[in-house]
Amino acid sequence: MTVFDRVSTAAARLAEARAALPPGAIELACHAAVPVAVDPTLLNLLRINFFVDPPHDLPWSVEAALLTSPLFKELGGDLYEIDDDLRRHLLISLRTTYGPDRAVQVALLLERYCDRPGVWGAHPFLEQAQRLTAIGIIDPSAAHRWLEDAAGDSGTEAGLSKDWFVAMRGRLDRQPDPALRLDTEMDEAIALLPSNAAVQRLAELGQLPGADLDAIRDALGFVRSDAAASALALLDRLAGPESSDADLEDAPVPLTDLLGAFPMWDEHLDGRLVPVPFGVDNAGRPVTLDLERHGPHGWIIAPAYTGRRQLLRTIVLALAAAHPPHELELLLVGASVPRTFTGLKDLPHTVGVIPGPLTPISAGRLADDIGRELDRRLHMPANRPKLVIVIDKYLNLPPHPDSLVGRLFNADDAGLHVLLTDGSHDFRSPGLPEHLGFEMRLEPNALPGFGTFTTRSSEPQQFRGAVTFLPHDPPRRDTVAEWLVARMSGLAGPRPWIAAPAPSAQPALLDLLGPRRVVEGRGLTAGSQALWGKAAGIAGSVGRKDGTGYEPLELDLTTGNVAIVGMPYTGRVDILISLVLSLALTNTPDEVQFVLLDRGGGLAPLFALPHIVLAIGDDEDPQARSEALRAAVQFIERRRGKRRLFLVVNQWGPPDLAELLTLAAASRDPSHGFHILASAESWDVGGIESFTTRMETKLADPSTSRIDADRAAQLHAERLDYGLAPDGEPFVIGLIGEYRADNRDNAAALATDIAIQWTASAAGGQRRLGGGRFALVIGNLRYGDTVAMRGNVAAMAEVLGDPSIGGFAVTSTVDRDPQRIRQAIGEFLSDRTYTDQVVLYLAGHVLRDLDGPNAVAGVGVQWLRTRLKACRARRQLAILDVCTAGEGDGTRLADLLNGAGDATGAWMVGSYPRGGFPRFTRALVSGLRDGSADSDGDGVITAGEAFQHAVADGVAAGAWTPLLRRNGAGHGFVIAAA
Repeated sequence: MTVFDRVSTAAARLAEARAALPPGAIELACHAAVPVAVDPTLLNLLRINFFVDPPHDLPWSVEAALLTSPLFKELGGDLYEIDDDLRRHLLISLRTTYGPDRAVQVALLLERYCDRPGVWGAHPFLEQAQRLTAIGIIDPSAAHRWLEDAAGDSGTEAGLSKDWFVAMRGRLDRQPDPALRLDTEMDEAIALLPSNAAVQRLAELGQLPGADLDAIRDALGFVRSDAAASALALLDRLAGPESSDADLEDAPVPLTDLLGAFPMWDEHLDGRLVPVPFGVDNAGRPVTLDLERHGPHGWIIAPAYTGRRQLLRTIVLALAAAHPPHELELLLVGASVPRTFTGLKDLPHTVGVIPGPLTPISAGRLADDIGRELDRRLHMPANRPKLVIVIDKYLNLPPHPDSLVGRLFNADDAGLHVLLTDGSHDFRSPGLPEHLGFEMRLEPNALPGFGTFTTRSSEPQQFRGAVTFLPHDPPRRDTVAEWLVARMSGLAGPRPWIAAPAPSAQPALLDLLGPRRVVEGRGLTAGSQALWGKAAGIAGSVGRKDGTGYEPLELDLTTGNVAIVGMPYTGRVDILISLVLSLALTNTPDEVQFVLLDRGGGLAPLFALPHIVLAIGDDEDPQARSEALRAAVQFIERRRGKRRLFLVVNQWGPPDLAELLTLAAASRDPSHGFHILASAESWDVGGIESFTTRMETKLADPSTSRIDADRAAQLHAERLDYGLAPDGEPFVIGLIGEYRADNRDNAAALATDIAIQWTASAAGGQRRLGGGRFALVIGNLRYGDTVAMRGNVAAMAEVLGDPSIGGFAVTSTVDRDPQRIRQAIGEFLSDRTYTDQVVLYLAGHVLRDLDGPNAVAGVGVQWLRTRLKACRARRQLAILDVCTAGEGDGTRLADLLNGAGDATGAWMVGSYPRGGFPRFTRALVSGLRDGSADSDGDGVITAGEAFQHAVADGVAAGAWTPLLRRNGAGHGFVIAAA
C-alpha cells in the first residue's frame, strides 16, 4: 500500500499532480477552478494574464501538462473540468494566496471570453453556465436572484431545461464563502483531530498554495495513526530537506535591501545620473549600473526563462528611486510582450508605456512620437531631464523604413539613454554594437536572475539580480514593486506623456462622438453643439499629433466625394456605416438626407433612418434598379440647393456604372449640395479614382495604393481593422458597438432608435420613397378562444398604432376565415421594402396534426415561416399568442418559426390552456403603454425588453412561460418609445 492509498482521493490527486508538475502549475489550477470547464484557449488566457511575471513565470508547456494531470478530467471536445472536491479547495487557496480580488479578475476574464462569437458553439448550455458562474463570483446574490427568477429571457431563449437550473443552483450553493481562507479551514480540521476525516482534510489543505505547512505538520505530529503517518510522509515531500547556511546564499535579494542608502529625492542631482544597484555579487556586495560612465546605451541578453523581465523591472525601479522625475524620465516599450511593465505606468517618471506586441503601424507611430520628442529636446535647456528608453524584446520590433534604434543612437545631444533586451546577439541595425557601452547576460542554465555584467572598461562580473516581486513588509501583501511605485507616486505628480499605446480595441462611434441624448426638435443626438448641422462624419480614430493618445478621425464631407477602397470584409462598409450614422446623430432629416444604393446587403442596417429618401436594395432586378437610379438623378435635380444630400453606394461599379457616372458628374456642381460616399474593391473601377477624398482599407495588392504603398502594406499585419486616412495616416476603423461581429446589428438598433426619437415627419415633410413601420394585427376567435382575446387584439393594435408609442401603420382584422387571413398576411408582407420594419401579431387557437401543432388561427406555421422568409423587410417581429392543449406546443411553434429568413428578426410565442386567460398579450401591452418595459431607461423599448417584462408579469400570475427566438440582434428590434 502506498502513501497515496492511505489519504483521500483529493489529497492523492494533488500529490500526484505536484510530483509531476513544475512549480506554479498548482497556482494556475487554482485560477482554472473558477470556470465550469476550460478549453486549451481559456487556460492559455489564464496563464498569459496572471503568470508571465516572477515568481511563477510559467512557460506555455505547463498548459498541456496541467490538462493531462490528475487534477483535470477530460470531457471530450477539448473540454476539461476539475472535480467538485478539488474545486472548492482550489478556490479557497486562490483567495488566500492572491486576495479576494483575484477570483473576481478571473471571473471578468471568463465573461470576456464568453463574449467571443461561437466560443462555446458546440456546447449550447455551457455558455450560460459559464456566465452564471462568473456572476456568482462577482455578485453571488445577483446570480441567485437570476435563478430564482426561473428561466427568464436568458433561460427560455436558450432552451435551458429544469435539470440545468437544478444543477446550477447546486453549483452556486457549493461555492465557498468569499471570506473563507485556508487558515480557517485548517483550524476547523485541527479541532476535529484525531479523526481520520480531519487527517485527510489536513493532507489536502497542506498541499495547497497559501497553506501554513509547518502548522499542519506540527498538528499531525501529535496524532498516532497510520493515516496521520501517511499524511506526514506526503507533506514531508513538499517541505523538502531543512535549509542549510549554503542555501541561504541563494535566497532572493529584495531591491529595497539595496536602496537603503538612497534618500528618495531629498538631494538635487544637478542633471547627473548616479549609479544604482541592480543585484549582488558572489560576496553579497551590491553591483551597480552607472549610465553616465558605463553607457550611454546598453543591452541585456536573456534567453527564455532566465529572469529578463524581472531584471528590467529592477533596473527601472532602481533608476526611479534614485532620481526625481524632473531629473529622469522613462519611456517603456514592450515590442512583443504586453505585461513586462505592468504597474510601472504610475511612476511619476513615466512619459509613456507602449505594451506589445508592436505592429508595423504602431512601431511607425512610436518612431514618429520619439522623433518629435528628440527634436523638442534639442531645443530645451541643458538642465533638461534625462530620458531613458527601455525596449524589451528589441528584435521583435517590426521593420520600419526609418530605423527606430538608428534614430535613437544618432541623438547624442538629446540627453538620451537606451536599454535594449532580447535573447541573442542577432543585431539587426548595422553598427549597433559600437553604440553599446555595457552588456548584461543572463545564464540559461542557472537560477533566474544569475548572469554577468560587462562594460567596455571592466572584466565580466557575476551577479544575481535583485527582485521586486517579494512582499515588502510581510504579512502585508503589497510587493516591493507596488510599495515603491505607491511611495514615489505620492511624492510627485505624473509627467506629460510623449507617446501613447495603440488602441487595444476598435473604437465605438458613441465613445468618439460622446453620449447620446434626446434634444427637442432634433431627436436623438450625440456630440457637441458645434457638430450640429455640420456635414462632418466620423470614420474611426487616429493618433493625436502630439503623441498623447487618439482622437476621432473627422472628415469634412463638403469638400468632394469620398472613395473607400479595399478588399471585402476589411471594414470598408463599416466606415460607410460610421460616416452615415455620425451624420444622422448630428444632423436632423431637415439638414441631411441620404439615397442608399446597396449591393451586397451591407447597408441594410441603415434603412430605418428617417433621413433616407430612397433606398435601393441588393435583390432588385436590373430593370428596377436602373429605373430607381434614373429616378434618383431626377430627384437630385429637383432638390438642387435645398437640403444637403448624400448618395451612399456600397460596391461602386457595374452593372450600374453608367447611372453612377451621371450622378458623379452632377455631384461636381457645387450648387447641388450633393456628395457621394462610395466603397469599391479597387481603384480600377471606372470613375472612382476621380473622387477627391480617398481612404483605403486592406488592399489585395498594396502596391496599387493611391495613398501610400508602404503604409498600405503595413495594414496587413494589423490585428484590428486599420485604414489609411486621406493624409496617409493609419487610423483604426470605428464600430457602432464593442465587437465587429455585432456591428450590423448594433447599427440597425441605433438607426431604429434615431427613427423612434425623430418626432417630426420623416425627411422633413417630404414623402419617403421607401421605408416605414408597419404592423398587421390578427385575431381569430372562431375556434373557441376566450372573449378576452378580442380585447387583447384591440389593445395591441391601439398601442402599436399610437404615434407616441409604437408609431406603426396598423392594419387589424378579427374573425376572418383562414383563407382571407392568409391573403391578408401575404399582401402585407409582399408590399414591404428593404427599409421597412414589420410587426405581425397573430392570436388564436392552435390546430394539431400527428406531428404536433402546425397551425394558429387556421394559418399554417410552415406557410407563415415561408412568407416571412420571402419578405424583403430586413427588420421583423412576429408575436403569437395561442390557446393550446399543452405547454410544449409553444416550444414547437417557436422552433418552427426560428430563423425565418436572413432578416434581423425576433419571434415571440405566448401560450395559455383552454379556458385560461391570455396573459402574454396583456403584459406586453401594459409594458408598452406605460413604458415600464424600458428596463435600461434609454427611452426605447426593444423586443427583448418587452419580452422580459411579459415573462415577469406572466410567471408571477402563474401563466405558462413564453418563448423567444431570434435571428441576429432581433431582440434589439425597437417596438416603442417609452
